[in-house]
Amino acid sequence: MIASNTRGYANGMADCACAMENMMLAAHSMGLGTVWINQLKDTCGDAGVRKLLTAFGVPEDHDIYACCAIGTALGGAKAPDRKAGATAIVE
Repeated sequence: MIASNTRGYANGMADCACAMENMMLAAHSMGLGTVWINQLKDTCGDAGVRKLLTAFGVPEDHDIYACCAIGTALGGAKAPDRKAGATAIVE
């Protein structure tokens, strides 16, 4: 999946990150695995990459802010152990 937004829009990255996170959560709820890929953010201006993005329907005035691969997970990921003292509750 690719999430893009208008180049120069102040909230473009935040909007795309929120959208991608929700799509990744939805994929997980369907038993699919996902992985966030950052490379398109830095390469979407390359002429060859831009040609492919245009073929995929990404508007010329958009930058890529999020990309994700989706597929069948090989196995469940184990949550890391919690770090003592990493959270502080302020009352």
